[in-house]
Amino acid sequence: MNKEFALIGASRAGVSLAYHLVKKGYRPAYCWNRNVKKYSLIRKYIEFDRFLGSLEKVEIPPRIVIIAVSDDAIKKIASRIALSWRKLDGVTAFHISGTLSSDVLSLLAEKGANTGSLHPFVSIPDIETGIKRIPDTIFTCEGEVASFLQGIAKEIGKDGIIVTARQKAFLHVTAVFLSNYVVTMVSEIKDVLEKEGLTRVDLENLLLPMVKEAGGTALKRRFIEAITGPIVRQDEETIKKHLQLLSGNKRLKELYKVFGKITCEKIVDSGQENHLHSLFEAVKG
Repeated sequence: MNKEFALIGASRAGVSLAYHLVKKGYRPAYCWNRNVKKYSLIRKYIEFDRFLGSLEKVEIPPRIVIIAVSDDAIKKIASRIALSWRKLDGVTAFHISGTLSSDVLSLLAEKGANTGSLHPFVSIPDIETGIKRIPDTIFTCEGEVASFLQGIAKEIGKDGIIVTARQKAFLHVTAVFLSNYVVTMVSEIKDVLEKEGLTRVDLENLLLPMVKEAGGTALKRRFIEAITGPIVRQDEETIKKHLQLLSGNKRLKELYKVFGKITCEKIVDSGQENHLHSLFEAVKG
């Protein structure tokens, strides 16, 4: 198989993925980025045959085209490629967006390309971290070439899971909750506790094991078996005390109330309500 590839868009995830493709014997033919000043940074990790000044200046399309631009630019880039590149029969084109499906590449498919999406299910805050994390990452693979992309995922990462477009969209929402919003919540908690005089080292030692344990338990067990705390114990006075303590931090207090309400509802859904009416009222504050 011809393993030439083009990287369209030098995003953190795109460069990290391309770096490992090169390590596995794929040839970096072309790289294009809207800001050409970024090419000097990319050369620290990958030396492409050509760094393009214009997306339209591609005489012979490579066999693999990786589109690694922002979500709102993917369709525009696909349109530019479809209009200016030669016939794309035999070319495999995929993007690495977490939320969009391969449908966004329909113009490339109409011109003969085989299309899909390959998303690393991991947070990549910078290129160095991305390069370190990719080998242990599970990818979601979607579209016409999902099986082919699963093979790439297994080559450069830990594994690849074939999903539908709808499943992929829901997984991306999940990633926002578990990655982005957990970071937000932990950051807010740290701010509150540091104001109370606890050090960052103290907080890391105390909270890191709890975060790891809670996530693992929630995934491995049914909700009613995993959940602990004052709501399960029907400790109304503790809930009221917590809300009083949080009265100086409106954002964290609202989070506590929202999650408390959801916890009560899930306990009711499980058939274990045990007269939770007063606790519903308590978490409303």
